[in-house]
Amino acid sequence: MTIRQFPAQLTGGTPLVKSLLERERQALSQKFFLLPEPYFSPVLLHDHFRWSYGKIAYRLDRRVGTVKAQVCRGRRMLASCFSQEN
Repeated sequence: MTIRQFPAQLTGGTPLVKSLLERERQALSQKFFLLPEPYFSPVLLHDHFRWSYGKIAYRLDRRVGTVKAQVCRGRRMLASCFSQEN
């Protein structure tokens, strides 16, 4: 679950919840910009800008399967950064 997908009752509410969500957003942003380029652009375009895999493939001159794999691997890299911290 990404921060954008949290239920509505968690995105508003108490100052503690807002503070925790903001810290998570900041941590994710810092880690995100460390992604290597083959993964950075596809993840940014798909997850932030909500572009389709086809559109990303066309714009980056890559195959759709390649873009899907790069999004998946980029997400795994981000997840592994957070799991290593714990």
